[in-house]
Amino acid sequence: GYGKLFPDGKFDGGAAFVAKPEVASLAPAFLLYIGAWTEMLAGLGLLAGLLTRWAAVGILAVMCYAIFGVHWANGFAAQNNGYEMALMYAVMSLCIMAVGPGSLSLDRMFFQKAALNA
Repeated sequence: GYGKLFPDGKFDGGAAFVAKPEVASLAPAFLLYIGAWTEMLAGLGLLAGLLTRWAAVGILAVMCYAIFGVHWANGFAAQNNGYEMALMYAVMSLCIMAVGPGSLSLDRMFFQKAALNA
């Protein structure tokens, strides 16, 4: 999501991404903004281990659209702008949803203590 929200290193909130002619035809603009922000915020959530399973659901939803709505017609290979990378991220999201956050995650720090004290 970073490249969509920060083109050329400057924050524009996704405006340049949504304005691209090849992207604008994929979905309504508000959904493109939601997708870009979901990629960015859910990616940060996964990185920090905060709301991990919900972040993985967000990434999975965006990747499912990327696979079937954007890359499917190009075939599997990433070299041809295919769905290979999006499928990899979707599978990783499913794994994270199944396993949950790790022992060093913010989820464990914030929510496990609350569950133990209840």
